[in-house]
Amino acid sequence: MEEIRVENAREFFEKVFAELVCLCNLKALVIAEGGVVKLPATYGGRPIGDVAAELCGPCILVDDGAVQYLAVFYKTEKPLGQVAALLRELWKTVSRGRL
Repeated sequence: MEEIRVENAREFFEKVFAELVCLCNLKALVIAEGGVVKLPATYGGRPIGDVAAELCGPCILVDDGAVQYLAVFYKTEKPLGQVAALLRELWKTVSRGRL
């Protein structure tokens, strides 16, 4: 699993992740607050780490310390590390207000 630490997970997901990654390639998208899953309801109330252990093959966890997005992929065309690196670089540009 690749982890991406950001200042604002919601903004990162909306402005970077959802724009760059085709959501049709996701097996699951799990949203947690304070490490406890809120959505989808199937996993609600469970620790994000437990859900990640259950679901993850290729996964990216986006975390700002308060909110977490766990993206579980069916498969990736590029190595997951490259995808995460590209997302991090794009975030640097977006968070500096250049896009």
